[in-house]
Amino acid sequence: MSVSDEIFSACMQAGFTKEAACALLANLQAESALKPNNLEDTKNRSLGMSDEEYTAAVDNGSYRNFVNDAGGYGLAQWTYWSRKQNLLAFAKGQMKSIGDLGMQMDFLFKEMREDYPTIYSAMKTSHDLEYLVHELLLKWENPAEKENNMRTRMAYAQGWYQKYSGWSGASGQNTKENSGMTVEQAKEKVLNLARAEIGYHEQGDNWTKYAQDLDRTNWYNGQKNGFAWCDVFVDWLFWKSFGDPLGREMICQPIGSAGAGCLFSAQYYQGAGRWYPSNPQLGDQIFFTYSPGEYSHTGIVESVQNGIVTTIEGNTSDQVARRQYTIGSSNIAGYGRPRWELAAGAQPGPDPTPTPSPSPSGGFDRILKKGMRGDDVRRMQEMLIQLGYGQLLQPDGADGDFGNNTYNAVVQFQMENGLYVDGEAGPDTLSKMIELAKAETKPAEPQTPSDSNQNGSEPSVPSTDAPIPTPLKVLRSGDKGYQVTLAQSALNGWGYNVSMNGMFTGEFEKKIVSFQEQYALEADGIIGRETWKKLLDLPIA
Repeated sequence: MSVSDEIFSACMQAGFTKEAACALLANLQAESALKPNNLEDTKNRSLGMSDEEYTAAVDNGSYRNFVNDAGGYGLAQWTYWSRKQNLLAFAKGQMKSIGDLGMQMDFLFKEMREDYPTIYSAMKTSHDLEYLVHELLLKWENPAEKENNMRTRMAYAQGWYQKYSGWSGASGQNTKENSGMTVEQAKEKVLNLARAEIGYHEQGDNWTKYAQDLDRTNWYNGQKNGFAWCDVFVDWLFWKSFGDPLGREMICQPIGSAGAGCLFSAQYYQGAGRWYPSNPQLGDQIFFTYSPGEYSHTGIVESVQNGIVTTIEGNTSDQVARRQYTIGSSNIAGYGRPRWELAAGAQPGPDPTPTPSPSPSGGFDRILKKGMRGDDVRRMQEMLIQLGYGQLLQPDGADGDFGNNTYNAVVQFQMENGLYVDGEAGPDTLSKMIELAKAETKPAEPQTPSDSNQNGSEPSVPSTDAPIPTPLKVLRSGDKGYQVTLAQSALNGWGYNVSMNGMFTGEFEKKIVSFQEQYALEADGIIGRETWKKLLDLPIA
């Protein structure tokens, strides 16, 4: 049973209406991505702890500031000291981990029943989905940016209702049959939609309606318009055909998915046991590779005949197009097989055991982020030193602690090697490090920054001796792209709350001005050399 199934079932047992359960799921999805051990990101950074480390420290008593640290935690992101105090006492009373899902649901029902009786009564009687989402948002959660939150949570609630409206309380199963659709009909629904999109051309610089739609629903772990969109196109087909969460679950992606990238998308299939290196079937998601350990492109299989696999792909020559390949081509990395049975309303049967695909990350089993510690961090640092980034790691060197200097070295490495720049060492970044380290070559020195950016309007950030990535550009209102995303990510590391959408909006400009004023920089709302240097010197406990 999935986490969402457990939450929905608990709501049913508590006497909530199906609409109330879906409204609550939407709220919890927006708050914590349905992760009961979720600690808000700013606290992960300031404390230098992962969600798992924080939960374990609270459980064993080595961290004693749970009640008063003002960090949102758990399914509902409990933040206020009295609510966290009650949660902790409840967990201890049940002798459960503070991150236990069942305990948190029991506490949530108790808190709502005792402290929010009007809402609790509505959850048991109302069948108005929009009203319930509104009541939970304004009277129970009361977050910032209520208008945007209402739109997002309403979209989530509608998706959950699509999944659970046919739930049978007696059997504990979803009996809704998607209008009698068979697996074959589910495949044709997606493929017919794909065929209808053939000829669609991006709107310039990787901007598409597909990413625009998915960005509005918060499908991914951030905004994806402006990035390569072949995988976004496939994800959009399932979202458009079956909604969220059903469409997302069919392609094995979690809430807050990183599946806009081919590597992560392939790994989701692999982790679910739905990866096949050969023998494609109609409706499979095909993945291509052009260098060992990388997944560089994707599409959906339209047909398999006479040794030829026909696909429909996005972002091929900047458009959606039909392509054909010889089965067994060395450029085909493998196939992810969606859970078509979910759309057909049937329980998935056992699949043949797929051949495991080798991990491209050389034994690294987690994404390495700022604040983490361990032998895997040390091994990554040793590779950075081998590849010529040791000066950025001084004076600590390979100490196994992912601090400011390691973050800056990773950013520099990503920018010099054409990788997505986020300061985190995920599969793409680690694979590139391993590849270069094995070859015992250092990547080429960055080109001397030109005096203008691609459109000739802005100067580059001058190169300095400070640990700042040299290809960074001066950014201002109206700019967009991955460097804006990097600046947004860095600003969040200082405790600000901005959307990582890659767009330099007027609201983001105001946050930059506030940051500049706070740290005695020129408050012009422009991210130049001094602002970049301060942004990338992220605080860490």
